[in-house]
Amino acid sequence: MITAPLASLAQHLSELFARAARIPGGEQLEANRRGTAAQLGFDPLTRDGLTSAGLDPDRGAAVAVTQGNPRPGWVAALPVANQDAFAKTLDRILRERAGFAERSEENRSGTRVTIYSRPGVIEKIAHGFVRGYAVVARGPDPAAEVASAAARKAEESLSSGDRLRGAREDIGPQDLTVLAAEGTLGFRGTAARTLAGTLPGETTIGLTGTSAGVSAKISYRGTGDEVAKIRAALPGGAGGLAALLPADAPVRMRLGLQPAEVLRQARRIPEIAQAMDSLAAGGVDPLRDIAPALAPGAALAIGLSPSAKLGALVDYGIFDWRTRSPFESLQLLALAPVADETRLSRALQSLAAALPKAGAKVQRTSDGWQVRYAGGEGPRFGLATVAGQKVAWLAGGYGARELSGILAAARDPSLPPVLAQDPGAAVRVDLAALAARVRSLPDATYGSGPQAYVARSVVGQIIEPLSALRATAAAIPTDRGLRADIDVAIAPAGQR
Repeated sequence: MITAPLASLAQHLSELFARAARIPGGEQLEANRRGTAAQLGFDPLTRDGLTSAGLDPDRGAAVAVTQGNPRPGWVAALPVANQDAFAKTLDRILRERAGFAERSEENRSGTRVTIYSRPGVIEKIAHGFVRGYAVVARGPDPAAEVASAAARKAEESLSSGDRLRGAREDIGPQDLTVLAAEGTLGFRGTAARTLAGTLPGETTIGLTGTSAGVSAKISYRGTGDEVAKIRAALPGGAGGLAALLPADAPVRMRLGLQPAEVLRQARRIPEIAQAMDSLAAGGVDPLRDIAPALAPGAALAIGLSPSAKLGALVDYGIFDWRTRSPFESLQLLALAPVADETRLSRALQSLAAALPKAGAKVQRTSDGWQVRYAGGEGPRFGLATVAGQKVAWLAGGYGARELSGILAAARDPSLPPVLAQDPGAAVRVDLAALAARVRSLPDATYGSGPQAYVARSVVGQIIEPLSALRATAAAIPTDRGLRADIDVAIAPAGQR
């Protein structure tokens, strides 16, 4: 891990903490900052605090994680401006706060090393001064790590190696850059069940936080075979269609996946899987009959209806369409480019004929088909010509005239570039747009009784406080592997 100059990092984090205090839980960051400063005896997020601890605020630091038993060790290189001040600060923290009460000194290969330990514990912490840096290490023999750092030639260090140079090419300058060597980055918990083991390639992660929000950049370098698989799985597409999505939709996505993969992912929702199985039993398999007729990529928008019933959402949820239509409260629009119009037209006609066998009623309209079922209004679907291109569409919660206006409207000039481009996939979540729609709803939308209490609590304690947040994420295949960008913006006070 490598940092930007400490003063720059401290300023960015300080600004981020101050802005984040406006959102739920964000005030805890400032409380943690004050607690950390009290424990350390200086504020690490100010230039004066860094200087008082003997650190040089105009240079960056670095940390390397090493193999160890029972747990990994680490080696840190911290820029020092005043060796005496740093030594006193570290001594106080380790002995008074961390419990490393035993202190000794020794000479390792010409380097004076101070070692701290605790009775009965094999792990120790050591530090020494090497060419303007304090090298601090933790492990069974940290003094050896300090001595190795002192003996290491400049051309043998990470700073002059291809790994760091390549990482900076991939993600640019960041407050914090993390380099994970091949085979060292894995997943834990639930993710480990589907992403077992470690990533086979090198991964670089960059993080920068300012008063505007947090930005993360991730670069994964894989083998030639892995690059080919990534490109096949994420071909991109639908950038031109994303501009047609309603600009006020809180969620807008461009799914740069193969159509079959989108349907496979949708099957993770049990209700959707059950509906697809019912259609297949009726003679129409979406994976077999519809997906091959579509080109890669899709644009998707999810919003809140002007007549939304928040109380009903609390009671019935989103996907329980047999009891109540989700389109009473939600709006959905999905657009996909067509690869084979003739084949898709036949598939949609077969779909309309098969839906009654799954318990739905289907009515032919001037622009497609309208689905209804016992729970209420279902989706509408059909084909349209947009800017000379055939497009398949699926919509719910929109009237025919409203949908026609959306498809014929001028492109959204404020569309984030990651949504407008074709490569990869991207998503934009705008909680300010969601909060604005909720504020426009009549009071009756909350219902009555317990459901009203729960709905108002969700709005008052989650949606409104988080309305300052806007998040954008994108994953783009590269010649070397995959790059992902994640940005969480925090709107200034008064801008929602």
